[in-house]
Amino acid sequence: MFDNAEAYLRARGLVPDGWGIFRGEVKDDELGLFEFEGALVPEGGFGKKRPRSVKLQRMLTFTISGKELDEFAATEEARTGICRDCKNTGLVICGWGIDTGNRYKPCARCAAKKQEQEA
Repeated sequence: MFDNAEAYLRARGLVPDGWGIFRGEVKDDELGLFEFEGALVPEGGFGKKRPRSVKLQRMLTFTISGKELDEFAATEEARTGICRDCKNTGLVICGWGIDTGNRYKPCARCAAKKQEQEA
């Protein structure tokens, strides 16, 4: 979701190069609205490596509808041929655990495409 949202904002010229999302949340489930907050990515990223003395630059917040993001992702997928869910890796994240880290499962969208092509 974050990748598609960043690409959506970049394609519309709303964010500068080097800008990245560091927080996203469902703002209104009934309306399908998502809120994303981001800034220019500091050296070392947004995580614990960034000293508190390094202030984030160009902090911006955007609210985008899920419908807009889905339409954009479908258009980009048709244009580039790159799966919107897994970026052609064949795997999508399905969870995270403190002991296990990221957990992945096969991409349902790519598996469906493969079955169509084989038929």
